[in-house]
Amino acid sequence: MSGSHVSILVATVTASTAGLVLLVLAATWLAGWYEERVRRAEAMVRRGAKLRPGFGAIHGTARKVDGHDGGLLVATTTAQVERGGRWHDLGRETTGTPFAIVLPSGEAVEVDRVIAREDS
Repeated sequence: MSGSHVSILVATVTASTAGLVLLVLAATWLAGWYEERVRRAEAMVRRGAKLRPGFGAIHGTARKVDGHDGGLLVATTTAQVERGGRWHDLGRETTGTPFAIVLPSGEAVEVDRVIAREDS
């Protein structure tokens, strides 16, 4: 085997390996995303919610679960630091109390927990 054939073979094997690694990473991410959606849907069904088929967002009016008016439902806190004359986010945390989204049909969808954390 000449040197050029070995180089081509090494390049092909390297590209194939990199492609397979990317494929596995993408499949793992997709499986995790799907499992999280299933977990949330199962929790809603256990609480008695009626699910609509397919994916989508819900639109309605937010209200407290206890029925009282007013008050804070969700809050987002951002931590920042100044570097070189510019502000950079260190992290963002969103928290909230249980609330419901009342759909135009009058049906209410309870949101029992809102916690999202993004760290940079």
